[in-house]
Amino acid sequence: MTCIIIQFLDASYCDWRSGRMRPLEADMNLIRIPALIVTCLAVLSVTQACGADQAPDELQPPLDLPALIERCEACHGPGGVSSREEVPSLAGTPAERIIASLEAFYFYERHCPTVQPDESGSHSGPDNMCSVASTLADDEAAALARYFAGRGAPND
Repeated sequence: MTCIIIQFLDASYCDWRSGRMRPLEADMNLIRIPALIVTCLAVLSVTQACGADQAPDELQPPLDLPALIERCEACHGPGGVSSREEVPSLAGTPAERIIASLEAFYFYERHCPTVQPDESGSHSGPDNMCSVASTLADDEAAALARYFAGRGAPND
C-alpha cells in the first residue's frame, strides 16, 4: 500500500512541476505537495521502502538447502541426474528454466505429476510437483535452481 501512495504522489508531483495538474490536484498549493512528499519519505524510512509487509530477517527461518536438495533428489536422482524416464534430470538445466517450471507448477499452468520417490531417497510418499512448488519460498526456489544449474549436464 505504501508503494501505491508513493507512486501516486510521485506522479502528482511530476504533474505539479510540469503544470499538468488534474482538477482535483490543482487545489494543492506550492507548500502542500512538497510537504506530502516529505511526510511520505519519512514514512518510507520507517517502513523500509515497501518492505513493511515482509518479516524481518531474524523472524524468517534459515534456508535449509541440504534438506531441500534431498527432497528434490528423492525423485530427480542424486545430483539432479534422474535414472527414471518419467522424471526429468535437473542437473545442468539453466536456473531460469527451473524457476519458470516451478512457477508454472505453482500456478497450475503445467500438468502436475504425482511421482513416487526413488527407493534410495529418504523422502517417503508420493510428491506432486504443484504441491512441492507451492511450499517453496522465492529464495528457496532460486537457491535450488542455482544448485542444480551448476551441477553440469547429466551426461558430463
